[in-house]
Amino acid sequence: MMVGDKAISEATLLGHCKRIERIIHESGDTIATAEALTTGGALAGLGNAMSACGEGQPFAATVRALATVAQQQRAVCGDTEVRAGMAQVRHALAVAGGRDALFAPRLAALVLSSLDASTDPNFQSACIAVIRDVAEQCEPVSGHHCEESIDSASVENVFRTLCTYLVVPKVFSSDLQTLTDSNSWKRIHAFKVDAKHLIEIISGSLKRISETGLESETYVELLTRCAAFLGDSGSKWTSEDGKKSAADLLLVLNQNGSKNSVAKYAKEILEKNVKPHFQIAVSSKREVIRREERGSFGVKKTKKNRDLDHQQVFENQPWKYEVVECVSVFEWVCSQLKDSESIPVQHLVIPTVLAMMDDYDPIYKSRGIRMFRDVVLKKLTAQDIRVSGLGNVFFETLRICLSHHSSPEVLREAYPAIIELVDTLELKGSRESVAKLSIIMEEGIIRGLRLAIGGKLEIIRSILRTVPGLFDQLETCSIKYLEPVVVLISEVLELHEHDFETQLLCCHSLESVVVTCWPRIHLYCCVILKACAAAWVHLDRASKAEEKDTRLINSKTTSSRGNLRSALQGLVSLLQRVCGDAMRDDTDLLLSLDADVFGPLLAIAE
Repeated sequence: MMVGDKAISEATLLGHCKRIERIIHESGDTIATAEALTTGGALAGLGNAMSACGEGQPFAATVRALATVAQQQRAVCGDTEVRAGMAQVRHALAVAGGRDALFAPRLAALVLSSLDASTDPNFQSACIAVIRDVAEQCEPVSGHHCEESIDSASVENVFRTLCTYLVVPKVFSSDLQTLTDSNSWKRIHAFKVDAKHLIEIISGSLKRISETGLESETYVELLTRCAAFLGDSGSKWTSEDGKKSAADLLLVLNQNGSKNSVAKYAKEILEKNVKPHFQIAVSSKREVIRREERGSFGVKKTKKNRDLDHQQVFENQPWKYEVVECVSVFEWVCSQLKDSESIPVQHLVIPTVLAMMDDYDPIYKSRGIRMFRDVVLKKLTAQDIRVSGLGNVFFETLRICLSHHSSPEVLREAYPAIIELVDTLELKGSRESVAKLSIIMEEGIIRGLRLAIGGKLEIIRSILRTVPGLFDQLETCSIKYLEPVVVLISEVLELHEHDFETQLLCCHSLESVVVTCWPRIHLYCCVILKACAAAWVHLDRASKAEEKDTRLINSKTTSSRGNLRSALQGLVSLLQRVCGDAMRDDTDLLLSLDADVFGPLLAIAE
């Protein structure tokens, strides 16, 4: 059923599309379908009909039929006539695309809008893949300027429609490690594939239209989609190929518009795609606080009712559960701004950062603290923070974070952030600085170590990494905390006999304590020396065990043990230089107990 007449109408073309779909639906298996298509010549006829339509637009049914055949062709991959017919239809689509720069995006929007929610995700992906393949073959017809027939309203409608299909589905707000629903996983895999293809379709079309074809609102929407995929640091909803496609789209947007489109439209992106979703959550929390303060018609609330109110606040967080990519968009946009570019949007950034730092989820809380360091501390001057009056607000928020002793990810970010904040806000050695640093020492370091010993290693390590910088900031004012800090760190050094990383951090922390508090360290040198001796004995036993059984030798463990041995020798040497004769009796006692074992530990000092 070959049709070659140039006078063929689009109605005839639609008839071919429907015929292919009817053949596909009526056939019971893929072999019969392929035979019916081949015998009837439907694919070849469709290709000729499309070519004959001239300027006519193709229909969604064409792509749906073609996608179905493409899916089923695996069973009949040896049938050259079917493949030839499919190639002819694809070529006809590409010729039509050569006449219109928006051909592929229009076709994608038409196909996607014609599919209902119950459509198999794999079939939808096949449709989009066909359009993407056709878009790559589209070349402008010689002498034909595609842009002349494109109006801005058409561009805006087409690209905005496609952007709605690039919104991250809510299924990604689930814990993917525990997700077992097969249909959900189908949607997850399909979205990653479809998003990549749709972004490529958009990029290809943008390269063929001028800057005048895009309005600012369309730019904002496209940049937001780029931010959603480029900001997905954990690749939860984006594949690596998808990120590359998004980076290419961003490059095209920068070429068509300003050199830094993100900075130009940052305010619009944050106001439209971030602020509204956080405002709902903040409003809900404020309402709960007001209800707690005033009660309900004078009736005292029970604990059960208060718990229900707080549960509603946690559930009413659209930035986390409704708009899954909201935080990623916010983080990525802020990361693209230079210092001077951050100031005009700080009224949008700071409330969002505070809301994240105040969240109950450790993951979002730690991300909020990281944003505080990267966007507030590094991009705003100390004067800006002081003038805003938010310095103490951030300090109190971070102070609360120091009490999260069961969340290593929070403490890992909170300790350096709060010390950097004090260093930014206050002059070193001033009364205000010492007062704030003393709070960190008492509530963060001392209390934290007392609670952490015997607990999670990462928490202990986060605290130990903070000690050198904190003692350096406090200087001689840290002497009043000498006893509890030395005793606690020495206890960790002595007990963690097989944890070389933690023991190494203990040595570095104690070194900083000795250097800073040298006038009074002789009162506690015996405590430090006892811990060093105990750690040294464990190292010596492990070395002797390896000598007896070479199977115990591990290159990584051996290297770590060597680093710890050097650190212990350096710490003891430093102690002897600072304390002198005050620790002579202790060293003599160790040598009298076992000179062969403790001799190398004290050798550097002799």
